[in-house]
Amino acid sequence: MTVQLRAAIARIRQAKGRVVGAGFLVSDQHILTCAHVVNAALGKQLNTPDQPNQEIDLDFPLVASGNTLRGRVVRWIPVQRSSDILPETGADIALLELESTLPEGTQPVRLVKAETLWKHPFRVFGFPEGQAVGVSTYGIISNPQANGRVQIDVHGTYPIESGFSGSPVWDEQLDGVAGMTVAIDPKRPQVRAAFIIPTTQLINACPELEEQAIPPCPYRGLFAFREQDAKFFFGREQFTQQLVKAVHKQSLVAVIGASGSGKSSVVFAGLIPQLRSEEGWLIEVFRPEDRPLRNLTKTLVALRKIQTIDPLDQIDQMLEKFQEGKRKLRDVIEDILDRNNRTRLLLIADQFEELYTLCKDKSELQIFLDLFLEAVNQTENFTLVLTLRADFCGYALSYRPFADALQDADRKLGPMNQEELQKVIEQPAQLLGVRIESGLTERILEAVEDEPGYLPLLEFALTLLWAKQQNGQLTHQAYEDIGGVEKALAEYAEEEYQNLSEEDKQRAQRVFIQLVRPGAGTEDTRRLATRDEVGEDNWDLVTRKEGLADARLVVTNKTEKTEGKVETDQETVEIIHEALIREWGTLRGWMEVNREFRTWQERLKVRMQEWGKSNRDDGALLWGVPLAEAENWLQKRFAEIGENEKDFITASVDLRNIELKLETEQREQEKKLLQAAVEAYINVLGELSLDHMSNKNHILGQIKVLDDDVWTKLPKSEEKIFSILRDYGDGKVFAAGHNGVLGDANTSRILLISAFGWLNLSSNNKSVLISSGHSEIISFKGSPFNTKPPLALKKLLNKWGSTVGDIVAPIDDTKLKKGNILVVGDAWGNFTQSEIDAVENFVKNGGSLFVVGLGWSWKQYSENPPEFPGFCEPGQQEGQNTQDMLTYPMNRLVEPYKMQWTEYRFD
Repeated sequence: MTVQLRAAIARIRQAKGRVVGAGFLVSDQHILTCAHVVNAALGKQLNTPDQPNQEIDLDFPLVASGNTLRGRVVRWIPVQRSSDILPETGADIALLELESTLPEGTQPVRLVKAETLWKHPFRVFGFPEGQAVGVSTYGIISNPQANGRVQIDVHGTYPIESGFSGSPVWDEQLDGVAGMTVAIDPKRPQVRAAFIIPTTQLINACPELEEQAIPPCPYRGLFAFREQDAKFFFGREQFTQQLVKAVHKQSLVAVIGASGSGKSSVVFAGLIPQLRSEEGWLIEVFRPEDRPLRNLTKTLVALRKIQTIDPLDQIDQMLEKFQEGKRKLRDVIEDILDRNNRTRLLLIADQFEELYTLCKDKSELQIFLDLFLEAVNQTENFTLVLTLRADFCGYALSYRPFADALQDADRKLGPMNQEELQKVIEQPAQLLGVRIESGLTERILEAVEDEPGYLPLLEFALTLLWAKQQNGQLTHQAYEDIGGVEKALAEYAEEEYQNLSEEDKQRAQRVFIQLVRPGAGTEDTRRLATRDEVGEDNWDLVTRKEGLADARLVVTNKTEKTEGKVETDQETVEIIHEALIREWGTLRGWMEVNREFRTWQERLKVRMQEWGKSNRDDGALLWGVPLAEAENWLQKRFAEIGENEKDFITASVDLRNIELKLETEQREQEKKLLQAAVEAYINVLGELSLDHMSNKNHILGQIKVLDDDVWTKLPKSEEKIFSILRDYGDGKVFAAGHNGVLGDANTSRILLISAFGWLNLSSNNKSVLISSGHSEIISFKGSPFNTKPPLALKKLLNKWGSTVGDIVAPIDDTKLKKGNILVVGDAWGNFTQSEIDAVENFVKNGGSLFVVGLGWSWKQYSENPPEFPGFCEPGQQEGQNTQDMLTYPMNRLVEPYKMQWTEYRFD
């Protein structure tokens, strides 16, 4: 409900306080209501014809509830019964003159005279039985009746009942009171319809209201001009003619201009009406929104007019063929023209920047553009006109085929010059016989001259100015009252905002920041938000009486939402115009404070769309840092995150928890296996007589042991790899006869569990260092044969709670202090004596050494360096001799522990 209407509604009471109907303030002294409401207030029969002389009790409940005023009837047109066909005639009007001073906050309402009200949306506020504080409802104005009344069809929650009689009917399109509620149909209570007396009849019955009545506003405020507004569209005549010529010559015409420059208006109120006067044109409009390909397909299906197939099935079939490349847009256009008996199709894609701001599916965007480009290049009887904001030209030009098509197709719409702006201000008023006070046009022009994007602000200011006209004139005083062009919108928005309660102000902030998309290298832009995104708790603030939609700060709508093959309506809301984003300081401040949150939220929406397109595959859920960020925002801004967003985050958390649980269970199982392996090898160590190497120079496959009573042989593994172990000082040494033990950790899993389990016996080892820098076959820094780094080994050790890192040559005591286990994976580059000594000291002092080697491999391939050139760094092979296995770098490293790798190959 507008502030003006709120301040004018009166509640008519009986002397005992019972509410019987409504009325509304039409001047500083007069209340208009129904004659039968006055009769009800005085306890008389509703159709009593005699004019009463008693005082009537009333108050203004929305601005001064309980402050009772009194009025007397000064004009009386009662209900008259004439026949069964027209049982009620006469206007049923009573004009009351107040005998008390008006309370503060009241304001006469604006009466609007119009030739037709057909299909205009309306709102009305009344006091039905049991609702003494009043309720609001809404609907569409319908047919005029033979008795002069006009039918209205109610779409709101509340039907119109007797307590609505005398209420002003606010016409949303005319932005004023178009009539007064007078009756319902008592014979058909199930029909949600009622009747009103139009303003023209109210004025005929009460000539003193003529001064309060104004013609319908010819200015469009923050809305674009529509085709039906063409007679009031001035200032773009020259550009319109250029556009008409371009459409006749070209198959693609792009109207490009700044936000608020009037791109949509010049197409709808300029181009289209001119083409309608020509024969052969079929004209249709659509917006890309977030699903451009589907919206295009839906438009084409509607134009084909096939009644025998379900429209949704037609859309799905055509969409699938477009996506698979099996249907050309050219063929569809020719079919449409044949079915409609037209010779040329004009398709208008309004708000084309939505392709880049709302559509997140890059493949859909690509198909959409390619379809159009093919059609405009190959179809003679087709023209595409699109409107595009200038700051999104870069996006359009980023796709080369589209950039090429736009080279000679764009029509740039610049700001209006002074002469054009003068037409915008003066000619609509002149058309309706309204004068403009001398100097006011020049004053307004001075405010907007050379200012791009000021056209919607100008129209908005003129709309406010129109409502404040006095005696058919727009005045300087009214212009000052609205704050001028520069401040009109911001002051209006701020005024509406300040009228809210403190709680509603907080909710308004939550609503508005959801309606703005943070710019990424561009200005912030408006976005279409769903009811869920705004928040269920905030939706009533948008739609209720005196809410944001009533105040014309936002626009509500319904769009189609598809789940599977089912399309349902979802309620949406968007900001009235991007000019509000630029000019309203409060909103700009909210966006700066909440920019980080809103930027994250937009990123989250992209991830949600990917999840939806993948049929909610777990792989598309959040994980790691993005999930932690989402959990943080969920904790901080829980009330401002939509239920769908919460569901997505919750699903991500649930999946993470499940995987962590499974990982924990797996780790516990491996720990048990590890412990069992440790216990098994404790038993092995306890029975040295069974596996003890009792003879010197004992050859065990690849490995030769050089001393008694030091090494223990482990059972041959399933990979046929021999491995041995021994204590050395306070530490331990484990050796395996093949480097593949580390290179393929998943295959050698049981052996590794046994080895690391045994190495961990002497201390709480949790840190593993893997040697690099000696041309190791297995390391994180590359190898002679480009073998892969031991990532599987690292993952396995991480699961057991160990950290894994590099130890880079040269190895020394300081570096070794960072770990408890040193792993050397078959080094082919030399160790220095100081490195060998450092490793021995590390083991003696409680460290563990895990070594693998393959002596025959070193011998064979080192004899043929041209076959593997450059596999060792310069200087690392000095002194090596393949005829002497003692020069094999791994044998030099393990010499202190009395073992060698041999040249023999074991299969």
